[in-house]
Amino acid sequence: MLMSARSYQAVIDRLEGEWAVLLVEGEGVRLNVPRQLLPAEWREGDWLRLTLTREENTTQEHHTRVRELMEDLQPREGDFEV
Repeated sequence: MLMSARSYQAVIDRLEGEWAVLLVEGEGVRLNVPRQLLPAEWREGDWLRLTLTREENTTQEHHTRVRELMEDLQPREGDFEV
């Protein structure tokens, strides 16, 4: 399966309480990220590479599970309705 990914550069613009505010270079996008997700040594002004990758297998597993749960909710012959 072909896996696509997109990468961006971002800078930690500032740290505000429990949040790190990242500015994505060239995109005009600001991301608020919980500081607990970042290594403790990262500071304001540090540049990062953000890579987004779609998890195809996990996506398919969840879609299959939801479909199965939806099928379980469908009335079957012999079920009575109120």
